[in-house]
Amino acid sequence: MGNNNEIRKRLEIFHKVLLVIVWIIAVSGVIGGVKMIDDSFLRIFGIIMIIVSIFEGFLGHFLVNVVLSIPFILLNNGDYLAAIVPEGKIVKSAISSVVSNQSVGFSNPFKVIESVSIREKPELTSSYVFNLNYNEIISVIEVGEKISDTNYWIHVKNKDGKDGWCYSEKLEEMG
Repeated sequence: MGNNNEIRKRLEIFHKVLLVIVWIIAVSGVIGGVKMIDDSFLRIFGIIMIIVSIFEGFLGHFLVNVVLSIPFILLNNGDYLAAIVPEGKIVKSAISSVVSNQSVGFSNPFKVIESVSIREKPELTSSYVFNLNYNEIISVIEVGEKISDTNYWIHVKNKDGKDGWCYSEKLEEMG
C-alpha cells in the first residue's frame, strides 16, 4: 500500500468521495420532497422527506468525519500503525546504509523519515520512551537484532541526549 503519506492521501480522497455521495443523496431527497409537495395527496410526505434528507446530509457528513478520524489518528504516529500491520510497511533505503556503516562508527547523522515512537528496549513489548518527529536529526549508536530481511532494531540518540530503539526503516543517512 505504501508509506503513511501515501495512505493519508488515499484516505483524504476516500473522505471527499464519501462526503460527495452523502450530499448527492441528501440533495436528491430534497428534490424528491419538493416534487412531492406539488401533489396535494403527497404534500405531507414531501415535507417529511425534505426534513429527513437535510438531517441525513448533516448526520452523514458528521459520521463520515468521525469514522475516518480513527485511521488519520493512527497515521499520525507511524510506529503505532506499524505495530498493527508490520508487514504492510514499505522498506526504506536507509537500511543498507545503517547496516553498512555498522563498522564505521556512524559518523554521519541520520534523519527521521517517518515519525516514530522510541522504545526503551529493542522489543515490540517494550515501553515507549519518547517520539521522534519527521525530519528530526538523530545519531545512531548501534545496530541491533535483525527483524526481517531488510529491517533492524537501531539504537538512536536525539539532540537532547535521550536514547532508545526504533526500526531502521524509519531512518535515512544524511551523508
